[in-house]
Amino acid sequence: MRMNNVALYEIHAEIENRCNQNCLHCSSKLLREGESIEYSIENLSHFIKGLNSKAHLYLTGGEPLLYLNLDTALQKLRAAAPLLSIGVFTCGVCLDNSPISQSYAQTLKSSGLEDCYVSLYHIDPIKHDTITGLSGSFEITCESIKNLQSAGIEVKGHLVLTKY
Repeated sequence: MRMNNVALYEIHAEIENRCNQNCLHCSSKLLREGESIEYSIENLSHFIKGLNSKAHLYLTGGEPLLYLNLDTALQKLRAAAPLLSIGVFTCGVCLDNSPISQSYAQTLKSSGLEDCYVSLYHIDPIKHDTITGLSGSFEITCESIKNLQSAGIEVKGHLVLTKY
């Protein structure tokens, strides 16, 4: 059964288990133990080819921005399945604890990234930073959101309700 322009499948694939934040609510055992696992885009591409229908793929982690050559991975996934829509779940903090730059946001967009769920845990920067365990993460995340939107990538909020 096909519906006009509606993805029949939504797939979440963890491509990176590392993260440069240490969120109070995170339950990733491997992340907490410091073990890094890199996942194969080739295996994921092979799986995606087999769907043979419209799908929306969300790359998750850890932090997908830490995946080496994320833009190339997006291009490979798009080539494997032309009907595929691609998004990411991200905190918006890059490897060097910087925001997603305007140029990198444009690169991600041209590589096939359509939307992002960005984690923002509180409107108070101090409380947000306390939850993420990374000083300055609120400002970095807000800058990333602006740059993603400027590049034409749809940004959605993502949060975990907590008592913090």
